Amino acid sequence: MNDINAFFAKYVNFTDSLCDRLGYNSSIRHLLYVIIPAFIIKYGMENEKTVIECFRNTKIYTKKDMPNGIEAYFGRDLLYDGKYYSEKYIVVKAQSAYLNFIDSIVHEFNHAINSMKNEIKILNNQVQLRTGLSYINYNINEFDKSPSKSKEFVLEEVINTKQSEDIINIISNMSIEKVDNEELSNVFLAVSHEIKNIKYKSSAYYLESSVCRELLNNKTFLSTIEKLRLNGEIESIDYWFDNITGNLGDYKKMVESFYEIHLLERKLSTKILFRKGLIVKMKGNAKNINYIIRRFNNNCIYK
Repeated sequence: MNDINAFFAKYVNFTDSLCDRLGYNSSIRHLLYVIIPAFIIKYGMENEKTVIECFRNTKIYTKKDMPNGIEAYFGRDLLYDGKYYSEKYIVVKAQSAYLNFIDSIVHEFNHAINSMKNEIKILNNQVQLRTGLSYINYNINEFDKSPSKSKEFVLEEVINTKQSEDIINIISNMSIEKVDNEELSNVFLAVSHEIKNIKYKSSAYYLESSVCRELLNNKTFLSTIEKLRLNGEIESIDYWFDNITGNLGDYKKMVESFYEIHLLERKLSTKILFRKGLIVKMKGNAKNINYIIRRFNNNCIYK
């Protein structure tokens, strides 16, 4: 057996066992045949255990109807049994658009994988549940009330969208010629019919990602953020970022500006009249972000 066959056979066996245990249908099974190896390629064998553990402990559900046009989401039930822990799941809209279905599963599992380490933190009267760069905050004394998201969730979505694009492009570039497994080859053919030979770009968080594009192309920023986010070492990001820009508070200002753009974009989508003021505010926030990104880029040696 050649190296590529041995590589895929390992994860086909894992996927079969996983799908049998969790009762996944053949559509999910076949997609995981290519999605799981793509995650391993993206994050490297040194993080294989984290990737496998995430797929093993995060259940996929499909639904025909989702609220407010949502395609998918990564959710967790925060539980307490002497200590806090979570039960993870992903909900994906059942749809005929194959590429959107792949994108949704990849996007939500990427959130999940980047939330595995240092997931739960207790601070004052809050339980903080980490999602990548951001936190979902629960009040210990009012645990039954809805939790709140930290403002970093918008930047988290931007980073997650970029990584999801990378993973789908890994799938697009997978070679099937040397794969002996006929079922796996058929899956590759079906997937490649949708995404082969394209440079995939997600439509998720398009405006925010466009504003952030220059920063996402900065190798120092992206490689460092990816590592810290995967390892759950996010408390020092603002210090690291501000140390490069040379301006204390830049990271926090950038996060807040992304959050404001997101809120304004949501307001804009519901308005027919008086849109100009919202657009002016969005442009102002985008300008603030660009100033901060320019300072960061100008002070980076490795770009």
